[in-house]
Amino acid sequence: GPLPTITQAGFEYFAIVVFILASVISLGVFAYAVVIIIVEPSVWRCSIVRVLTVTQIINSIRFVIRLIASFVPIKADYGCRVILFLNNALTLLPVNLCIFCVVYMQMVVIHNVSPFKRWPRVVLMLFAVLTAVVPTGSYLYVSPHDIGITTFCDLPSVYNREQYTYVMLTIALWQYLSGVVGVISVTFIWIYILRTRKKMQRILARSEYVHSQSRDVVAQSGANILHSTMLNLIWYPITPIISLWLNMVVFSVVYYRQRTYMALEFVNAALLGLQSVFLGIALIVNPIIRDAFNKHIRHKWRYRRERKTSLAVQQGYEDFQLEGTDDTLSDLDSV
Repeated sequence: GPLPTITQAGFEYFAIVVFILASVISLGVFAYAVVIIIVEPSVWRCSIVRVLTVTQIINSIRFVIRLIASFVPIKADYGCRVILFLNNALTLLPVNLCIFCVVYMQMVVIHNVSPFKRWPRVVLMLFAVLTAVVPTGSYLYVSPHDIGITTFCDLPSVYNREQYTYVMLTIALWQYLSGVVGVISVTFIWIYILRTRKKMQRILARSEYVHSQSRDVVAQSGANILHSTMLNLIWYPITPIISLWLNMVVFSVVYYRQRTYMALEFVNAALLGLQSVFLGIALIVNPIIRDAFNKHIRHKWRYRRERKTSLAVQQGYEDFQLEGTDDTLSDLDSV
């Protein structure tokens, strides 16, 4: 196939199960976001909510492509190129969009960029898309002989020097870059909140729907602002670090040792699937999503439960009265 295969007993089935679960998780989170947007259309005004919602579909498609590469025998060289390009581009794009979210919030909070200006979002979005598409797009036209292989439809599990260098420049570099940028941006925001808590209250309240802070933030203390903001942001740099960085470490270990390590491959496949979990958590814990859930869905559940309990109590009281009436009538009849 167009992706490197490891013919170790059990590994292929394990990877397939991970990919299926990851795709289902992303689709489930996307469906959850759609329901929230339907019951509270104003949620869609939040730029970060829009990005995270679209990211769920992109991530699901990525794992579907991995499954296609595992089951569909592709023999045409250009077809294998397309699969490789889509797999790698859709691997980078979700994590790049995560970094879009945290960098955009840094621009609004620290650098006083108006949350109502469109150009910062456009520039950051173009950067996120281009850094995912342009490097991996070389798979569509580079000659396989330039990287030491004969065809893209039969990639070895242990790479040669040319292929290792090519993958490091087109994929690994950008995977590490997104995580590093995310950590730096979150650190800047963390330090800024500690230094200017009162100002943060005004900023977050003014642009609540743009960078997804709750409208109740104006009533929070400085510690609560820091906690809620970090809870919202920490998933963005964690996603590329945990789900992708080990992938490149394994790749380098296999190259320098010229052999595969199955324990690392199993852990790596599991961590790749965790990308769906982290992206899902980033959307679910978003304050705007949580507010809409509590306002509409959770409130209705609580109302229905209380209504059901109230009806049950009322019915029990009526049954008790009816039983007491029957006993009284029975006593009168006996007299």
